[in-house]
Amino acid sequence: GGQDLTEEEFSELMLYFAVPGHQDQQKRCLLHDLVPHGRQIPVTLQNRHKYCKLAAEANLKESDQQINSLRKGMLEVVPNIVLALLSAQEIETRICGKPDVDIGELAKNARLGFSITEEETHDLWSVLTTCSRLDKQRFLRFVTGRPRMPLHQPLQIRIERIALSHRKDSLPMAHTCFNQLDLPRFSTAAILRV
Repeated sequence: GGQDLTEEEFSELMLYFAVPGHQDQQKRCLLHDLVPHGRQIPVTLQNRHKYCKLAAEANLKESDQQINSLRKGMLEVVPNIVLALLSAQEIETRICGKPDVDIGELAKNARLGFSITEEETHDLWSVLTTCSRLDKQRFLRFVTGRPRMPLHQPLQIRIERIALSHRKDSLPMAHTCFNQLDLPRFSTAAILRV
């Protein structure tokens, strides 16, 4: 890097010992001096290695304040000794829920509206059990607004029949704030799968 450039060519890059930092409230990018008065010190062929080292260090540390704030907040809720016992995956599961959508559990805990029967939901559960993990998560997000199952409590969704004014084989609707799925009448399971 830089061996083929002359000092004059290198100076045309117009680099200084400052790097872009965070944005202020007006969305302007602020400069972060790598050394005192760095925005007035040009990078030259001779000091370019020092600049690269300082710029890399600044980039690695630019999120330190946010990470420390996140850590401090987390430690207010969960003691450090407990966090030390858990892996990153265990912490993620405890915070975000189980990534695998258990269709059997959903079916068992589903509440059916007065206009729909268990037999009518059978095709729904059959189709969902054959779906990929991602499609199951998409279904759950469609109905509840979240792609993961809660860790320690059953997730209860309500299934209703779409009003009679809707035609057969129309699209289902969801009300995420109520964990409710409104199903139209499907003529076949194949249509439901689509």
